[in-house]
Amino acid sequence: MLVAAQPVQRCLRRDALHYFLYSARPGYTDPGPCSAIFQIAITYGFTPLMVSLGTSYFRRLAASNYAMLQLGLESAQFCDFMLPMEVLPLGQTAKPLVGAIHAKYLPTKEAWLTLIHLTCIYLAAKVLEYVPCKNMLQTMMAHVYGAEPCNVSKDVVTHLELECLQALDWRLGPVYRTEP
Repeated sequence: MLVAAQPVQRCLRRDALHYFLYSARPGYTDPGPCSAIFQIAITYGFTPLMVSLGTSYFRRLAASNYAMLQLGLESAQFCDFMLPMEVLPLGQTAKPLVGAIHAKYLPTKEAWLTLIHLTCIYLAAKVLEYVPCKNMLQTMMAHVYGAEPCNVSKDVVTHLELECLQALDWRLGPVYRTEP
C-alpha cells in the first residue's frame, strides 16, 4: 500500500508546488483554497494549477465585459479574487455577455457566474492536460442547474464552451510549465 501511495503523494506535492509558485506569476490568479469555487473545482478533480489558470480566464472575461465585472464585484463569492483587476477601457468592454442565455434560467447571478467560472476551469484543464475531460462540463452544468447530466444537452455544453473561447479571443495563455 505504501508503494502505491507514493506516486499519489508526489503528484499532490507537485500540484501544491505549482499552486504556490505559479499563482503569483503573470497569467495566473489564486482564488484562495477557502473559496467556494476552489472547493467545487477540487471535488471535480481539478488541480490547483487548473483552478488558478481558469480563474485567470474568468477574470479576463470579466475585465472585457463591464456587466459581468459588476455582477462579480457585487457577489460575496466572487469579489475577493476579482480585486484588484485591470479593467479594459469602456469602449473595449462592450462584448456580449458569455452564457447570457443561461443567466435567464439559473436561480441567481452567482449561479451564472459559477457556471462561467467552471467553464473557464474546464478550458484550463484541457490546456494543461492536453486531453478533453469527456462529459465533465456537462456534469458541472447539470450540478449548477440542479438537474441530471442527461438532461443537459451536449449542444448547449459545446455552445457555452465556444462562447467562452470566443470571448477570450481564442487566447488561452500564458501557460508556464516546469517539465518539458
